[in-house]
Amino acid sequence: MVKFQSAAIATLSLVAMFALVAHAPAAGMDGVIMRDGKMMMMQAGKPMSPMTSDMTMADGTIVTTDGTVKRKDGTLTRMTNGQMMMMDGKIIEGGRATPMQGSDD
Repeated sequence: MVKFQSAAIATLSLVAMFALVAHAPAAGMDGVIMRDGKMMMMQAGKPMSPMTSDMTMADGTIVTTDGTVKRKDGTLTRMTNGQMMMMDGKIIEGGRATPMQGSDD
């Protein structure tokens, strides 16, 4: 009986740990997203409000309200629907970080 209780507690502990880990990345997903051709502010992974001014990300990348991205090295690109840029300047597309064309990521 003691072995069963110990195993049950260990299993529940692992399940709880994995549940917390699964939600942690979503909580930190702040940035901007191109949605239906409009740039939106994103907080905790959810679009919140339209961008009203250009934003400078932590790596020096500037994102404009029309989705133009100017990297610190001067490279210009444009975000497309569904692309997200995190506050660190990384582009997320389809749930995975991907380098933008012309960037040195």
